[in-house]
Amino acid sequence: MMHFKYSSVIMQVYISFFYGMQIPLLFPIALFGIFNMYMNERLLLAYYYKKPPMYDLALHLEALTRIRFAPILCFLLAFWNMNNT
Repeated sequence: MMHFKYSSVIMQVYISFFYGMQIPLLFPIALFGIFNMYMNERLLLAYYYKKPPMYDLALHLEALTRIRFAPILCFLLAFWNMNNT
């Protein structure tokens, strides 16, 4: 179940970094979306889930390696966008 949450966060990060220079409102929207997911998970963990599932470190490391390239792509797309006449 955790891979669905990671995929949602990675998608929000990449979309906000890709189009953030063209639409700066995407950064606060992504922040709100990720914060909303965080609060939702905290409340579900406290009141709904019986026992948290056990995950190993591989899923976390894979998500971090995929998110690592978002700022580089943001820089390249922003550079192209700002220099395009």
